[in-house]
Amino acid sequence: MSTCMVEECGIAPAAKGYCHLHYNRWKRHGDPLLARRMCPRGATVSDRLVIVLDRSGGPESCWPFTGGVNRTGYGRMKIAGATKAVHVWAYEEANGSVPAGLMVRHACDNRKCGNPRHLVAGTHQDNMDDKVARGRQSRLKGQLSPTSILRDSQVVDMRRRYAGGEKTDALAQSFGVKAGTVGAIVSGRRWAHLLKEKEVAS
Repeated sequence: MSTCMVEECGIAPAAKGYCHLHYNRWKRHGDPLLARRMCPRGATVSDRLVIVLDRSGGPESCWPFTGGVNRTGYGRMKIAGATKAVHVWAYEEANGSVPAGLMVRHACDNRKCGNPRHLVAGTHQDNMDDKVARGRQSRLKGQLSPTSILRDSQVVDMRRRYAGGEKTDALAQSFGVKAGTVGAIVSGRRWAHLLKEKEVAS
C-alpha cells in the first residue's frame, strides 16, 4: 500500500502523492511541511481583523481582506465556533450585533472590504436597490437579455406545444436548450414576464 510522500507520514495519499494534510499545506504554501496560521490561536476578533485586513490605504480607503474568498467574492472567518463573512465581523466589532432582520451592506461596493466606515446595516431590498443603482443587476428580460438564446416568440411557442402534450425532452431538442430550461419555462419559473404580459392583455 502506498503512503504519503512525506517521510514518516504513513497515511494513504489523497492527491499529488500527499495525504490530505500535506497536500493542503503544499497547495496553500507550496511546501507540504509548512503549517502557517493566518491568525494565532486565542486572538480576539479585533486582533484578527488587524491581521487580515489591509489598512495601508488609510482610514477612509477600502480595507481589503487579504485571505482567500469564496465563490461569491466574500472572505469568511471562523471564530469561537461561529463562521461569518469578514465584513460582518468588522461591522459587529465596531457597532455591535447586526439588528434583527437586517444585513450588512457595502457602501463602497467592494465585497472584500472590511472598513467599518464603508459598512451599513440595511434590508435585503436595500441591497437589491444598491445592485440596480450601481449597475450590477440586469433588468433586461427575455430576448432583451444579452445572455438569452431564445426569442419571446419561441418561448410562447414552447409553452403552446407543451400544453398540447409535447414532452420536455423533445422540446429541449427542438429549441436547442436543456430539458431543465424547458421545465423552468413551462412552469413559469423563467420568462414569467411573458405570462404577466398575457394576463394584462387578456
